[in-house]
Amino acid sequence: MAPRSGHIKFKKGTKWKDLLEPFPGLFELFLDETAQRNDDELFDTMLLKQNIACLEKGQKPEGYNRNNRVRMIFPIVDRSTEFYIYRSTGSDDIVRITNRLSEYLTEKKLEHKVEWDKMLLFELKIKGKR
Repeated sequence: MAPRSGHIKFKKGTKWKDLLEPFPGLFELFLDETAQRNDDELFDTMLLKQNIACLEKGQKPEGYNRNNRVRMIFPIVDRSTEFYIYRSTGSDDIVRITNRLSEYLTEKKLEHKVEWDKMLLFELKIKGKR
């Protein structure tokens, strides 16, 4: 079964500000790979600027958490610097998109690891606790 989520977890000690330089390219790549560019270019630009403003303050960005087919989510829990790509149903797209974003981050020399289906609520559902 194809995964619902691909998680990119940065090495210990990575701060949100460390994502400031590569984030615009990462965000644009996400929009391109998921074919979710908005017809109104200004909307995508506004979302990017909001995310960058958070990173400049050393805060977790919002990502792309719209009610669309694929989302880029930065978890609410601040246990580490990470984000994940999520789709409500399992899809090979998640593997392709996550791997492409991972390649980009590797090019930008940001150490990280990729994991699949590590969402807490999903794990609880599988275990029958939700």
